[in-house]
Amino acid sequence: MNQGPAPPDVIILGGWSPGPLLYLKDFLASNQCRIVELQIPMPPIPGSWCLDKAVCGTIGILILMIFGLALHASDLHWFLFAFIVFPIWFRILAVIVVRVSIKQGIQIALQAIRESEGRETILVGFSWGAAVLGEMVALGMIGRSDQPLALLIAPTSSLVASVAKQRDAALRIRHSCNSNRVFVVHGTADHTFCPNQERWQDTGASLHYLVDNHVFMRHPSQRQLINIAGSILRSTESQAF
Repeated sequence: MNQGPAPPDVIILGGWSPGPLLYLKDFLASNQCRIVELQIPMPPIPGSWCLDKAVCGTIGILILMIFGLALHASDLHWFLFAFIVFPIWFRILAVIVVRVSIKQGIQIALQAIRESEGRETILVGFSWGAAVLGEMVALGMIGRSDQPLALLIAPTSSLVASVAKQRDAALRIRHSCNSNRVFVVHGTADHTFCPNQERWQDTGASLHYLVDNHVFMRHPSQRQLINIAGSILRSTESQAF
């Protein structure tokens, strides 16, 4: 008796809240998928980015400046530091922290993909995690016919790019991904965390808009997201034959 293809591995990269992953994980588990939930750095939550050399060096510069001011500064120097130097330093720190965290998240995801070698793999990202996946698509790491499938739910790529002072991942993809391999879901009422959603229209990804906010907890959205996830699972089954 011939057995069907083994269920895929599903690698999950979460966001600042569980959001739709709460019910999607149950759905995927009910379909016998092996779920691997990654712990990725997610600022401002303390994580591995705190130990990065560039981050530590930037914080060290601030400590040295404060120490120097404590020894020799006048009131004017403290004023200039508080209202000019410190805001500039903080903005630089934010750029470094976000870039470092994205890079570390990518490395963690790549390691998980390597560990799933030989099995069909689906990457599911929500919010920050979806922004990490968006960067991976832009870098050519996922989204092509010989690479893992990806479901990006409410990718905050535009917001992340703004903080990191770099070009939005969606603008760097430009039809390079396969619509049968990359699926992007946005909420029509989610313009705070996911501005510039229209940038994903020219990426080649399969783009879906749901009438909801960032966390997709309305019942119609839950049904639609589960249907999208189900269609992705079915596509892995058809490709296995």
